[in-house]
Amino acid sequence: MNIVRTIPRLKKQYPYGFALLLVIGALSTLPSPQSVNSASIVDESTTTVQQYNQPVAVLYGLVTPPVTPPITPPITPPVTPPITPPVTPPITPPITPPITPPITPPVTPPVTPPIPYVAGRVVNTVTHKPYTGITFPAIFTSTPVVLTNMTTYREADTAATRITTASSKGIAVKIEEEQSKDREIVHAAESVDYAAFANGIIRNTAGTQIGETGKVTFKQTSGTYWYTVRLKQSYKNPVAIAQITSYTSSQPAHVRFRYIGRNVFQLQIEEWDYLDQVHSAEEVSYIIIEAGRHQLADGAIFEAGKTQATHQWKQVSFSPTSDQRPVSAPLTLTQVQTYANSQAVVTRVRSLTDSGFQVRLQEEEGNDGLHTRETVGYLAISPGK
Repeated sequence: MNIVRTIPRLKKQYPYGFALLLVIGALSTLPSPQSVNSASIVDESTTTVQQYNQPVAVLYGLVTPPVTPPITPPITPPVTPPITPPVTPPITPPITPPITPPITPPVTPPVTPPIPYVAGRVVNTVTHKPYTGITFPAIFTSTPVVLTNMTTYREADTAATRITTASSKGIAVKIEEEQSKDREIVHAAESVDYAAFANGIIRNTAGTQIGETGKVTFKQTSGTYWYTVRLKQSYKNPVAIAQITSYTSSQPAHVRFRYIGRNVFQLQIEEWDYLDQVHSAEEVSYIIIEAGRHQLADGAIFEAGKTQATHQWKQVSFSPTSDQRPVSAPLTLTQVQTYANSQAVVTRVRSLTDSGFQVRLQEEEGNDGLHTRETVGYLAISPGK
């Protein structure tokens, strides 16, 4: 076989395999570099062998250019711009206007008008006959709380004042003797102090409650029955004055206290010991005053106090005054406050002046005239200037 002529045909039929075989064969017969001075390259077009004076690999019909790797451009990482955090504008809190508290006007307590009242004295005029000369100014819309007291001692027979009629216009009052020793009831003319109050609260110039007035009606069923009155306010040291202001029964009687507490007291319609102690229902007026010296809105001075007394005369002094009030004896009411002795008893007053008075306890004439010590309360009223 002519190899030279066969080679082109093999190359054409098996281009890749021929080339591979040719390379393998050439490599296996390649002389060492030291003995090779030249190489033959077959020129396919002329089939002649040319000599070169350079050591080369014997290849047939294939010149493999050097493999130039693809030029890969440098991978430039994407330029990541710096992350700029969003600019958050400073949070400006809403401007809250200062809260101005509402101006609360000072609380002014309601002005309570002073309780209507009137006080006076009938000098050496009242006897055992009803006296109708005591009239009231037009300040009461109904029958007021009325209290009276005999303030002279012109006759020693046991007696006390007794109101026979009462209205908003005035009262009728008499000196009522008891008849335990004799049937005689005639009595010399005496001075009588009186005070009339609207039913309600008594306040001083500062508006503080210092007392109260009221009326109750009850029947005295026996000598052991006591009627209880509850007050509108508590008092530290109350003084109580009370009097019968109706006249449903003509039997001589007066009011007697058994207990006077801070906000309650007990009283009865006390007949004299020679009577049966049962008395028809009567209306009773009362006043409660805190012990001490008080000035009212109209300038009047109310002084309430207590003393211990027996059947003997006891001197009681008023508190000294610091103003220049005209010298005159205050209108004075007195009342037994306790029940140390169960024998019926009333108070008698004499020597009343601007500085004080004398007081004693007086039992009915049929008794021995001696009486255990009792507490006596008093209320002295000096009218305003």
